[in-house]
Amino acid sequence: MKRNRALSLAARENAGRDVLRRLGLAHAEPDAPTSLHLGTRPVLLPRRGARRLTLVFSGNSRMLTFPAPLQHDKHTHVMLLKDSSRRFGLLGMPGLGEDYQSSVMNLRRISEALGATELYCIGLSAGGSAALKYGCDLGALGILGFSVPTTLNLDDDPGTSLKDHPQLALLYRHNRHLGIDLAAYYAATSPRPRLMLVYSDSHPRDSWLARRMRGMGGVDLYGLAECASHLSYMNAIEGGHLPALVEWLFTLRQFSPTSGPPPSLPLPAAMPALPELPHEPSLWLTKAVA
Repeated sequence: MKRNRALSLAARENAGRDVLRRLGLAHAEPDAPTSLHLGTRPVLLPRRGARRLTLVFSGNSRMLTFPAPLQHDKHTHVMLLKDSSRRFGLLGMPGLGEDYQSSVMNLRRISEALGATELYCIGLSAGGSAALKYGCDLGALGILGFSVPTTLNLDDDPGTSLKDHPQLALLYRHNRHLGIDLAAYYAATSPRPRLMLVYSDSHPRDSWLARRMRGMGGVDLYGLAECASHLSYMNAIEGGHLPALVEWLFTLRQFSPTSGPPPSLPLPAAMPALPELPHEPSLWLTKAVA
């Protein structure tokens, strides 16, 4: 029995490597996490026997993001993704597919080849928009997003133009129709992943982008009181929030109208207790105390 199980694991790992080889993707051995810090091509870190796949969508920085809590987590395969074309992954992920649909199809193939039965997404800034869209379409169980643009539609922000939002310029140049309201897309998906939006309380646009999803079934908000910039991910690292947020992510299951409340966030001992909050439907957490 043990030998058959070992052969099954080996077959899945070989199948996963074969899919990557055909797609021309980078592959990293399980015990070489430091090799994943450089470059922008999709990279897979397989874990022997893991049944969970976590997709990490980087923002518009020059490097792939590899969250520290995942680097030595033996229970999850990790795939690092980045749209270097700065189009929010909506025209596909470079190196993964020629368009969005082929990228989704190839992510499914990789997940199946690895034998993954649970899918989660993490996204930073522009990568958060990709995590939201891909997570809905791939049937993810949960999404953790940092400073996420929850809409790419200028019509949702009256009185503004591309001059005010230059990050949309490349998407709008030839694909204006892809500038969609991702909050509405999320709301129309059922069942859908549970979603945690982490943002700066003091950053006007980021807080507006997060709070426009307040009260939506499946959405929880985590405002960082001590953060005043767009860099909520870095602030979550510096403030000790990240390990608890990632741990919480992996407890999530999809939301449907009959779902109960989300599980409690496992706060680390170093983090101050959160205040009691008035009950609001689907709004679980609004502010972390400095």
